Amino acid sequence: MFPGYLFARFDYLTLHRQIRERPGVSGFVQFGERLALLPDDLISGIRTRTDTDEIVEISRALEPGQEVQITQGPFQGLKALVTRLITARERVEILIEWMGRTLHAEAAITDLEPLTGPRLAKTCVTVA
Repeated sequence: MFPGYLFARFDYLTLHRQIRERPGVSGFVQFGERLALLPDDLISGIRTRTDTDEIVEISRALEPGQEVQITQGPFQGLKALVTRLITARERVEILIEWMGRTLHAEAAITDLEPLTGPRLAKTCVTVA
């Protein structure tokens, strides 16, 4: 229905730079200096007219800076700190303190259990 557009709900002040730097993102729709903001009822209307295979909802339960416990794999039971989301692969980059060293690693989101709540809940809706 809207090829090349991503409809997203997020905290602009804290996330606009991270979103703009993502591969495939060329910018935000603006009218002069004003962002194009769509009311929730308009988005709901678009969703009702869109096939289910065209809608992707992303609810990120993990955020950078969040403490997690590893539930699977060789580091099972260790605590880690989320440093970066790799949403396209449903993975995150984490820091692990192990044997007196700090290790950078990647983990599947499903292999981690949040120990602290996410700082901010966000959802994105893609209409391809």
